[in-house]
Amino acid sequence: MGRDILDNDFGTGGCPPSAAVRAKICAEGYAQQVLEAFNATRPLEDRPAIDLVEGLDWPARDQWRRGTCTAFAAAALAEHAHARACGRLEAFSPEFLYWCMRKEPGYTPDPGMPYYELGATKLDQARRVLADLGLCREKYAPYVPNPHTLMRRPSQSAWDDAAAHRFEPVLYDDFEGRRPDFDVAHAIYEELSQGRPVALGLPIFGYRGNRALDNWTNSRTMNTGRVMGPVNEPELVDPDAVVSGHVVCVTGYQPDPGSAAGGWFIFKNSWAARFNDPVMIYHPATVPAITRRGYGAVSVAHVLGYTLELLSVKVKA
Repeated sequence: MGRDILDNDFGTGGCPPSAAVRAKICAEGYAQQVLEAFNATRPLEDRPAIDLVEGLDWPARDQWRRGTCTAFAAAALAEHAHARACGRLEAFSPEFLYWCMRKEPGYTPDPGMPYYELGATKLDQARRVLADLGLCREKYAPYVPNPHTLMRRPSQSAWDDAAAHRFEPVLYDDFEGRRPDFDVAHAIYEELSQGRPVALGLPIFGYRGNRALDNWTNSRTMNTGRVMGPVNEPELVDPDAVVSGHVVCVTGYQPDPGSAAGGWFIFKNSWAARFNDPVMIYHPATVPAITRRGYGAVSVAHVLGYTLELLSVKVKA
């Protein structure tokens, strides 16, 4: 969130890095250190591709201008876990989840959290809500895209449906106060290989010389779905300019041994078909191949250096 939620139609809502984490990832030479460490191991380039969306009619949804990306990414985890367990894909409610993360006592964020006043939330909150309170299906608490509409407490039927759909965290990590490492890539890949998507929080960086642009909403990223960062595009992306945070749902992996990225995590965004629209016409050998509107890709190298939080879940017994 921050400037981008005010200046265009693409809300975010992930918690930006704290001052301590920002100092680390914005330190001079950090991006180069990440690239050098990545090149020394290239941790996933020998792993086969994974696509957890294959065979599913699972379009990207639209958070519009609200700061609800964390709720959308976590709801996507619930949708996929429920589909695996029950054999049918149903929409779950980001509206209910966001209410709980912002209004329900015991689950709200620390008022000292960055961008608290703009409505930011963390995956840690989503993790606790999904496990304790559950998540209702969309029909019981439909999403309200207008950011100026006052949030209303969900109906009793929504609370009852949520109680019947609880989700157990399988993987959670918060990189507050410590640098991400190669376990990030391996951990995400392992979850994908077990059939579980991973919600991933990343910072949004401004562009050098033009703070009106960033590495998520610039026209090239919007048209191709490929999110670059200080590791991939040091000449364009300003590693000192963290302007916001965004959370997406990682649904696959594509190896790319011939590139500096080494491989790509494919993700489901929450900006509907406006992201990666139009879908690029790729040559069959093009990597990453992002063939679904609303989906994108972020390099393994970028994820290694700049992951802020990650979460995966399964249906709670």
